[in-house]
Amino acid sequence: MSKTENSSKQISFKEKSQYECPGLKENQKKDSQSRLKKFYGKLIVFKRALRFLLPNSKETQRDVFKEELIKLSDSKDLSHISSELSVEELKELDLRYGVANSLSLEYGAYFRYVLILLTICGGILAFSFLLYDELNWSFSMFVCGGMIACLIVIHWWANNSQCHKNYLEFRVLAESFRVQYFLSVAGVDKKVVDMLPGFVKKGPVWICDVLDELPEFSKPKEKKRILNFWIRNQLSYNENAFKKKSKQKNNRDLFTLVAIIITILVYVFAIFFELYVANPPVSFDVMWSRIILKIILGIASVFTLCINSYYGKKSLDDVIEDHRRMAELYKDAEEKIIHEGESQKVLIGLAYDFLIENSIWYAYQNQNKPNLVL
Repeated sequence: MSKTENSSKQISFKEKSQYECPGLKENQKKDSQSRLKKFYGKLIVFKRALRFLLPNSKETQRDVFKEELIKLSDSKDLSHISSELSVEELKELDLRYGVANSLSLEYGAYFRYVLILLTICGGILAFSFLLYDELNWSFSMFVCGGMIACLIVIHWWANNSQCHKNYLEFRVLAESFRVQYFLSVAGVDKKVVDMLPGFVKKGPVWICDVLDELPEFSKPKEKKRILNFWIRNQLSYNENAFKKKSKQKNNRDLFTLVAIIITILVYVFAIFFELYVANPPVSFDVMWSRIILKIILGIASVFTLCINSYYGKKSLDDVIEDHRRMAELYKDAEEKIIHEGESQKVLIGLAYDFLIENSIWYAYQNQNKPNLVL
């Protein structure tokens, strides 16, 4: 067979394969774009982690928000204010909510990691010193030194990354976008920036600047009812959150109670032990028995301290009360709307109440900054 025949057969086979799979190139292009998007997504995650590990003190929250707004403008992973209520004219506002919500969740996760690490390192530090004090283990002091170094580094990270502050302020921004969205959907011509409580206006000023820079959105072609999408949706969220946080509080109380009961039992046992030692029927090593009792008492105390330290920064009691108030607020709003309709007066009053409750949440959560306790 000649070379010409071979090449013609190869060409005809190539043409045939293209004829049989006309979408082959298109599918390959889509796969390539999908891989690039995944790679780009991993780069964003890496850069976010790098921002936390090596924070830039000159980068403001406003800069971070604008940077993420550009990066995530085409992202499909952002959450929406309402998945069932999409208004074409307000897509930009929904995008801004998604970015602010994503940043708040990200920094909130960092803040919780910091709390967990501080709690663990603090517990190991206390336990190591207990072993050094009771058993004279010199190695325990090296562990103590290592834990102190870890606590200092973690605390430095927390302060420089501003994870706690960013978590709170981006949440306030996201909730402000939510209120603006639903007011706009309902046809209420009112800017949220003019409704913010004075506490927010005098605190994180950059939030007011971002809200004030919102572009003039086109008004929706038709006014839509928001009873189900805003009022009932938030009512359901706060009721579920109330149950979830109450369960966490019960777990905290249970752990603390168990630790207290164990401590009391060990103290009672120690009293009987000392009475027994005064006139023992058999000989045994009293010193080691006392050391073991002291270590058990120390472990129970450290455990109680760690539980209260971690959960204390979550302000569970305040959060539970907050969700209870919000649920009552939305119940009252639901009844008003059913009887009076979705009038501007009712919706504006609800928006004011929601923004006030949001500022109260910001105020008490702002007291929960990570502390270095040695």
